[in-house]
Amino acid sequence: MVSSGPPILGRLTRVTYAALVRTRRMTRRFAPLPQVPTAVVADLLDLASRAPSAGNTQATDYVVLQDREDRDRFWAAATPAPGTHRHSPEVIRATSPEAVPLPPGALAGGASGEHPHVGEPSSGVGWRAGVCAAPTLILCLADEPAYRRRYAEPDKGGIPPGAQDWPIPYWLTDTAMGAMVLLLGAHDAGLGALFFGIPGPRHDAVREAFGIPPHRALVGVIALGHQARRVRSPSLRRRRRRGPEVTHWGRFGVVTPPPSSPSETMPGKPTS
Repeated sequence: MVSSGPPILGRLTRVTYAALVRTRRMTRRFAPLPQVPTAVVADLLDLASRAPSAGNTQATDYVVLQDREDRDRFWAAATPAPGTHRHSPEVIRATSPEAVPLPPGALAGGASGEHPHVGEPSSGVGWRAGVCAAPTLILCLADEPAYRRRYAEPDKGGIPPGAQDWPIPYWLTDTAMGAMVLLLGAHDAGLGALFFGIPGPRHDAVREAFGIPPHRALVGVIALGHQARRVRSPSLRRRRRRGPEVTHWGRFGVVTPPPSSPSETMPGKPTS
């Protein structure tokens, strides 16, 4: 249920949308406390439900894990057996110079075995310790059969689900859009957030652990909480491609010189 009463989101006052987008960052070190209020999570997910949806199918669901037992069960289910994955905690802790203690129960329940968010180094127990500490996890689920049923309806062509051609799986695209709305909303609320994935071989275990139907795709997980400290990803050493470099005018390869400053319609100081 969406919260009632005074607004919870929008704590970054006098911030334009452009500035919100340009200053959002992934959080890699979470404080275990305080917990994110349930009302805040409800408001964020209500925002996510406003994301675009092909055919207005609206077949994205979110599983919220806030109890310690549920989060420990997630890490246990998401973690490959010791020695079977390059990110197993035993291997990482034996080789990493950043031996940050894991939160209580994290190793007993299994530290994170998922690959980090794109660009995170392949070794580093600090990433796992920091993310395991996040007090809220949100599993983002996509429902492919619901999209196929929707596009079998008369207004979408009436093609039987098995005969449909989906060169782009929009059930994944729409769920990713919802996740992006949630990440921006978390930043607007003054929270830290991180989107990360679960290793493919562990998807069934996670689904079983939380009663998720087998046809629901685990697109990713959002860790939510308060940032303990800022950690810059080594991947950010790669120079960001700016608008003029990714924009092609009229045909691919035709580039227009970039403006010297942000437009008046999109205020906010650009950041690298």
